[in-house]
Amino acid sequence: MFGDNADGARTTYGSITSFILDDTTSAEDGRLILAATTAGVGETHVYLEGLNTIIGEKSILDTTATAGFLHIGRCAGPPTGVPDLYTGKCPIVVDSTNGRLYVYHTGAWHYAALT
Repeated sequence: MFGDNADGARTTYGSITSFILDDTTSAEDGRLILAATTAGVGETHVYLEGLNTIIGEKSILDTTATAGFLHIGRCAGPPTGVPDLYTGKCPIVVDSTNGRLYVYHTGAWHYAALT
């Protein structure tokens, strides 16, 4: 991950390391693991295993966790644009004004109220 300092200089905040394993002896067709290293501490963020995509660590979060959450986009009001679409996938966004989780499905935005 890179960012610009106040003087416009490019700074490295961390590095992305990928490991490709071909594990043909299991039910997986191989996997790709994207891991970030920040300040010498490794944190795995994305696993691509066979046809599965796993975001975050493969363990349960503590109820007191402060990190390890999936962050998705939000907008101030209901979404109205037609998002880029990928076969078999549905875009999601949070309407932070009305407290709704929207999913673009079957050509339209549909929501579930957040309580």
